[in-house]
Amino acid sequence: MTLSQIPSSPSFRSSAVNAVAIIPLLSSDRKGQDDDTTHSSRSFQELMEALGRHKDQSQPCSQTGDDILIVVPNSSLTRPSNWKYDNTPLKNFHWEYGCQRLAVFDGRPYNSRMAHDRLINHDLTRNWIDLCPHRRTAALIGVLNMRDVPDIETLLKAEQEWQQWAERYSTPPYEVTAHGRDFERDFVVQRLFVFDSFHEDSKVDMSTTSLGSSLVAFPPAEGDSSTKMMDMHTNVVVTDLAVAIFQELEDRIRESDMTIGSDGQPLSSAAARSRFFQLAQKQGEGEDEEGPQGSSHLNVNGLAAVVSSDNQLASSASAANKNRHPKDRESIQLKLSNAVSKGSSSEAQLLTPLDDVWDYSELKPSDAQEMLRREVGRREKFAADLSLLAGSPLDAYERYMKAADLCKTSCPDPLWYASALEGCAAAHVAMVEAGGYNVDTYLESAFQLPDEFMACSVASGEKTTKQTMSKVVKALCDDSLRVLSRHPRLACFRAELLLKLAWYTGEVEDTHIRCKWGIGEGCFGGDPASEKRRWEVHSSTQLSFLELRNKNGEDVVRLNTLHRLQEWTRVMHVAVAAGALDPVTRADVALRCASLCLKGLRPTDKPTSAVRSEERIIFNRKASFFATAAAEALSEIDGQAPDDRASAMWVTVSKLLSKKSNVSNPGNYGWATLRAVALHALSMQGLKETSEDAAVQLLSLMGEIKPVKTKSESNAFFSRYESLETDDGESKQTNDDSSVRSDYVDAGRSVASAARTFVREKAKDAIRGRQKDFFTGQNQNSNTLLAVAQSKWVDDDPVPSILLPVADFSDISNTILAMRAVWSAVKFDSCATAQQKLTRQISNLRKSNPTSSLLTNTPSDIALHLPIQITAVEIGGSESRAPLERKKVKVAKEGEEGGAMATFFNPYAAKSKEVEATLIPEGEERYILVKFANKLSIPMEVPRCQLEFDVPNSVRIKAPAISFVIPGQTSDFAVQFPFIFLNESAEITKEQNSQVFGVKGLYVTCLTRSFFLPLEVSSSEDDAAKQEEMHNIPKSTSLYPRRDYDEASLEIKSPRLEVVSAQPNLLISFATSTKSPLSEDVVIPAPIADGETFTIPKLLLSNNPGLGSNGQIEELCISAIGLPGLSEVVLFDLNKPVETDSSKEQSKPLSLKALCTGIDTANLNNPLRAAKECSISLQLKAATDMGSHNKGAEVKLRFRYRGKQASSALEVWRTTELTLHVLRIKGPRVSSITFRPDLAWGSGYSQLCTALADQDKHARYRFARQEKKDLPKAGSSDNTDFVLNRLGKDPGVHICGEKVVVILSVANETAAAIRLSSPDGAIGGFDGSPIETMEVTSGISAKIPIILPRVDRSSDICERLRELTTLYWESEEAEGDAKAEIESNGSMVPVNKRVRSGTIKIPMHCLKTIVDEHPTFLSRICKAPCAIAVAGGGGAAGSSQVQKGDSVDLSVQVELADWIPAGLLDNNNLTLEFCCAPKEGSSKGKSFIWCGQVKKTIPKNSKSSHRARVIFLSEGEYVVSACVTFKRNDVDDDVREIWWAPKAHAVKVGDSLLKQ
Repeated sequence: MTLSQIPSSPSFRSSAVNAVAIIPLLSSDRKGQDDDTTHSSRSFQELMEALGRHKDQSQPCSQTGDDILIVVPNSSLTRPSNWKYDNTPLKNFHWEYGCQRLAVFDGRPYNSRMAHDRLINHDLTRNWIDLCPHRRTAALIGVLNMRDVPDIETLLKAEQEWQQWAERYSTPPYEVTAHGRDFERDFVVQRLFVFDSFHEDSKVDMSTTSLGSSLVAFPPAEGDSSTKMMDMHTNVVVTDLAVAIFQELEDRIRESDMTIGSDGQPLSSAAARSRFFQLAQKQGEGEDEEGPQGSSHLNVNGLAAVVSSDNQLASSASAANKNRHPKDRESIQLKLSNAVSKGSSSEAQLLTPLDDVWDYSELKPSDAQEMLRREVGRREKFAADLSLLAGSPLDAYERYMKAADLCKTSCPDPLWYASALEGCAAAHVAMVEAGGYNVDTYLESAFQLPDEFMACSVASGEKTTKQTMSKVVKALCDDSLRVLSRHPRLACFRAELLLKLAWYTGEVEDTHIRCKWGIGEGCFGGDPASEKRRWEVHSSTQLSFLELRNKNGEDVVRLNTLHRLQEWTRVMHVAVAAGALDPVTRADVALRCASLCLKGLRPTDKPTSAVRSEERIIFNRKASFFATAAAEALSEIDGQAPDDRASAMWVTVSKLLSKKSNVSNPGNYGWATLRAVALHALSMQGLKETSEDAAVQLLSLMGEIKPVKTKSESNAFFSRYESLETDDGESKQTNDDSSVRSDYVDAGRSVASAARTFVREKAKDAIRGRQKDFFTGQNQNSNTLLAVAQSKWVDDDPVPSILLPVADFSDISNTILAMRAVWSAVKFDSCATAQQKLTRQISNLRKSNPTSSLLTNTPSDIALHLPIQITAVEIGGSESRAPLERKKVKVAKEGEEGGAMATFFNPYAAKSKEVEATLIPEGEERYILVKFANKLSIPMEVPRCQLEFDVPNSVRIKAPAISFVIPGQTSDFAVQFPFIFLNESAEITKEQNSQVFGVKGLYVTCLTRSFFLPLEVSSSEDDAAKQEEMHNIPKSTSLYPRRDYDEASLEIKSPRLEVVSAQPNLLISFATSTKSPLSEDVVIPAPIADGETFTIPKLLLSNNPGLGSNGQIEELCISAIGLPGLSEVVLFDLNKPVETDSSKEQSKPLSLKALCTGIDTANLNNPLRAAKECSISLQLKAATDMGSHNKGAEVKLRFRYRGKQASSALEVWRTTELTLHVLRIKGPRVSSITFRPDLAWGSGYSQLCTALADQDKHARYRFARQEKKDLPKAGSSDNTDFVLNRLGKDPGVHICGEKVVVILSVANETAAAIRLSSPDGAIGGFDGSPIETMEVTSGISAKIPIILPRVDRSSDICERLRELTTLYWESEEAEGDAKAEIESNGSMVPVNKRVRSGTIKIPMHCLKTIVDEHPTFLSRICKAPCAIAVAGGGGAAGSSQVQKGDSVDLSVQVELADWIPAGLLDNNNLTLEFCCAPKEGSSKGKSFIWCGQVKKTIPKNSKSSHRARVIFLSEGEYVVSACVTFKRNDVDDDVREIWWAPKAHAVKVGDSLLKQ
């Protein structure tokens, strides 16, 4: 049987932990099976529980997997009495510093992976034991309960069993295993733990045994103190065992260092070892002990001398030589010369399966010397491994460096060189975890925080040569991996080292980055009583940090975690894809990677954080990826036994790749192609029943994938991977951190990243493969042919990696459907080809498997995984048929008094959840429209499909079976299933319940199976969960795009049908058309302007009674729905007159009126008469301000009718609707309104205003026309108080007349000329010159003067002004005008050669806005506050003729209006002022002189008068008048309102009169 070539849970920590096996003795039956009923087995369990509780003062023990990791501080150990610091080979070991670590496990091989590797898997342990000493077992503990030992014979049997276990765990050197050389094996430290030795049932005397110090008797412990007593004694025996293991390791180090003694005799024998110890003891006697010697010259920069030249630790060759200590070189040369001069062929050699065994006596001297040089390097590395196990990482690090130098420069030994570099990395990890003498000092001097962290610290400007711990560990492993990738037999070591790196990155790197030493599981943090623990002593804890962001503003802590995640997943991908691995080992590696992904990675904490976060980033989808790789690897194993393991593994993968979504179960992911691989493997390897089920599930999964259709999109997916590798094998480096970061944060690392990583690694390996002469040194040219032959494989090309899962050489890859690897998308052609193959496979499987021929016995589960799905169901009918609706009629029951409770609403009444039945008239053909979705990319043929009804008498319904083909990737493929309810008049009189039936579903024949597909899909929790199970791809985090119809969960109810008697069918058509009925999708356009009246062409109504003429119309109601501001307007009712509210309609933007002719039951039900007599005309009228409320409207003309009553309690109505599309168009409108007070004859308005301005030098009043700024809203014209109280507040100059002249501008925006008229006669003009009508050309604006009477000051000013300025207009469309022909959705409305007409009014909202924002408008249109009459002496009335120098006496009468409130009058100051002005161009210079009081404050009486005289000095024509100024005394501004007399006195001055 093939076994895995990697140990369980590889980690750097395992290189520094001693393995201790515990065996329960006398606990197996005759067949070798474990017997858990013995007392020794129970004592074994108690001991394991006590070890699990064991802890020191600082660090609890850590239990991982099947082993228990115990940390024992050196300070708690008892130092041996004969032990001296100057006699130990460990120069950096101290009994007060560091710790010993033990991994305790169940020693039975089939109960523990560690025991299995050591006892069964000899290829893993014995063949490589010299290279990997940590794979040995350090100690063996036998557990014996004396209650199982009735006599001395049983005791001897137990001792014999114990010795046998010890011999099995004592691993011999590889030279003994492979070549049978006679050398001692390394025996384990043995302890026998005896329980219940003082029990009353025990009658055997233990003193008769010869076990000596190996026997440890546990004291009796009963009652409540048993656990405490057990833990206390466990602590004693653990410390004793740790000291014994340390001494054994120390002896082995001495033996390795003194393999070739001074007398030339090897120290492999026990006699030689005892002589050496005696000599060492004598040399140490009488000397004073001073402590460890230490290695003060160690530094991390010394690694530059042993790594390759392109390693990031090798700054330069010169720097490396300087950093190497001279004493190291001298000691190395001394050992080399000593080995050559005193070599022996009989000494034990450190060998691996890659080496040939040579007898030095048979070799040439040069070859023998070369082999001895190689042995020195290996011995140094072997001693370093033992030093690491002994708890002295500094000694191990120093020896590893020497070993790497020897294996690289003295004699090429690439495997041991790579192992030495790996040991350097493990030594640094052990320094952090276990500590030791001078360890913290070394760590302080060598390591710091990462550069990006240091750049954010306050002391970022300081220069240093320190490194980052994780950088050093990974750099050392890079060189080691380069060597291990060159030989096929070392593929397992390469994969193991990659797993160690994955463990390091995920478990401990976060603490190493922050320089937190000794924190975490399995670590020694120092003395708990000390002032500072180990993680608090580094200088980085004293740093102060600014904001932890780089120059790009990115969080350096999160960015560091992101880079670690990238490296973590990359390392695991490379490990699983390592070439030359056997299937079992690859499966083991993949499962280990899956376990790491499920456990998760510890994110990086802030450097200032004092504690370690317990949070982990888990990669469930990666775990499924690696699990698939493991299952595939197991499928490749030859033999009978692995078949069961492969099938079981595929089942496990299928469970891990659950089809449940992430929302319902976050731990399961349904990654499309991985699940496809698992299901397809089961379809090929499983039983017939499971094969069919897996194939159907796979087809359902592939139906949810949305493949890439276009070639350009396909290239966009796949060209990314192909472009990564150039023709010369060099990889293109990308630096798109943002895109990579988004991939990791949103959905984890995609498979595209895995493929990209594989291609890059392959390219890098190709480049490194061309780099020859990997080992360069001073003695490279002097190496013998034998030495070169032993290491020539290092110059070979790296073993190529494979692409997983589904590798090219895999047996299963040839049968996977068009998926040789896992991509983030699949091409359309490949997906279609795969689906075609799969459908054929399902058909073949079903043909070979028996099944029932009864449709009702077909399993319903088949329908759940069908590639077709029902997405919608609806009832359809003929396009000429209007839908039906039911109306319940209240029927009074016998004995019911008054029916008072008939309308009472009972909230507790049970509500039916059934779908309301659809009414189906007899004799009318209908169909059920079913929409199908085909999830596949290929067409799906359905040979037969038929509706199934639940009606008792199925003869009454005729529904034929049909066949069809659903196209690929379709979500709404509609299929009409026709049916008809036969006309049976005898059944019509039955009750309503007897006429209701439902549709069960569809009988579908597809994929060689017939099954029933229900139409109803419920939304209950159980059914929703069942639908959720159908999804194979999660709603989120899935790489494959899902189809749109999978996102929405639709609730589909099975339709219910109710049969009623034959019903009428109303036909509507235009009177001028071809008499073809209009369908409901016809839209009748109604273009209408503000104030226009639009008449719709006449419509004809008729009834189609159907077969037998049973569908007679009995009621008809025509209404309009959608008019702005109105819910529904009834236009016509056949059985009752319609009442209209004209006032309500006039207040709305649109109103509609119907003009019906000849519509009654006799004419409607007679098709010949209806075509001539039944008609309706509709008139649409728009308000003048419609545009301010609506730009248009959609008005539904509803024709609602019914035939004969179905029953005494049920009426069936039909509704036909036509759409009237009201669209506002341009029409005539009032563009502006202007007041012209200067048009009054004889007012002298302009001359007097100019003279008044000259007369008042300060210009203390302002004209209204000069006010340019926008005034705020002063009030509302709807408020009577506001209108009355504006007197004196608004600046302006007005004339006290009873009428006002208004210039009205009318713009014609229609396509034809319009004719304006007025309902009151003339539309405008002046007295004696009226304008009766006016024609305005299209696109022209006409100004019309209108004389209006002033109105009272009240809140209805705007309404009265609109009524005074109302105009009528009409225009005629020219014949042949293209604009007169109106089309509507394919139906031609007849040519409308109509006369357009309407009303023009000033828009109310505009008028109100003008009044509210410019209150001076009130004074212009409303009645004047006073009446002023001016009279002059002599001459005709209103005029005078005088000579130059003469005077004219003027008088003025002022009468205040009675509408002015007394309070308002008190708030105003009234001033009367005379004014004289020459007519334009009639006088120059000083032309007149006033005599008397020109300006006077008048009393606030109703009437007042005043007189003045004016003398004319110049000839010419003059106008003389008076004005009254109103000024409010409650307003701060100097605002005056001036009112002139309506007519001025004219004066003509000249010399011509004197001559006459």
